[in-house]
Amino acid sequence: MSIIAQTASGYAGIYGTPLARIEYADTIIARWYAEDYLPEITNTRIAERITSCTQEINFLRAPTGGEWRSYQENQAMVPSMVSITAECVRVGILAYNALKFDENTIRTACERWDEFEKHFMVDMYQKLVKMLREWVLTGMIAETSPANKGANAGKYGNISLGTVDNPVVINKDNIPVKLALLQQVFYDSMAWRENEMFVVMPTQLMPVLVTSNYANAMWVGSCVSCSQSITGMLSHQLVGFNVILTTEVIGRRNAAGQPFFFIIAGHREAFAFAADILAARLVTDPYTFGIQYQVLAGWGGKALYPQALAVMVASFSYDG
Repeated sequence: MSIIAQTASGYAGIYGTPLARIEYADTIIARWYAEDYLPEITNTRIAERITSCTQEINFLRAPTGGEWRSYQENQAMVPSMVSITAECVRVGILAYNALKFDENTIRTACERWDEFEKHFMVDMYQKLVKMLREWVLTGMIAETSPANKGANAGKYGNISLGTVDNPVVINKDNIPVKLALLQQVFYDSMAWRENEMFVVMPTQLMPVLVTSNYANAMWVGSCVSCSQSITGMLSHQLVGFNVILTTEVIGRRNAAGQPFFFIIAGHREAFAFAADILAARLVTDPYTFGIQYQVLAGWGGKALYPQALAVMVASFSYDG
């Protein structure tokens, strides 16, 4: 049965379509949370749905236990103050999508309209997710702790994670070492969590992997926290990282024309992120025989623990 129902006037209407039902906005968000990798790299565990574009979400930071001090007999002790601190994330970034169709287009599509509608809705969803991914990855780059990026990273400043002018070169022979250095940065910042760390890599990594020792599954072992249903996630860990491959990794060319990428690693508790469909409606155009599909999305995010994020500026070599 076609989802285009005849009205009393005899004209076909689209008010029985998925977008006309309020549940469709929920479906978009549910699908994103089920399939996308953003919940694997961000703290998306928000207790309540976003109901307005200016809503603020407070995340309580884990308290510290103070410092240990040397003690002498009869010495007056100096207490360390313990207080509640919170980070506020404002969900105030908005974007909309509006699609207009002439009623004659709907009549012409006839029983094929439901399939036609499904495809442009999926495309709308995919473009939203791509925009959200790029926003999150860009925010992570900007808010990573200075000690976890650049040419002098780590506790002693002796680890080079690359710069725009001098990116780390990753090839089939050195990839274990480069990832181990990235791991060391998290050890230095006391942010490493076994089986819970991620690294977001560009798809340019694959030619390196297939020619390296990682092509042998015995080198990588099993990944207990990976899920085949997560878009872009490899089924095995590399040096303790859950690897996500995506085309959304920020890439550029430096002054020498050399392409480089901002590889992001961390723990998903480090960056808070929230997104929602704020409104979805059908609007009749008063000046034409047309209908508009209008969708409004809102999102926001912030680094809660910058020391639990790291950025490696890297290029890839396929020689040898």
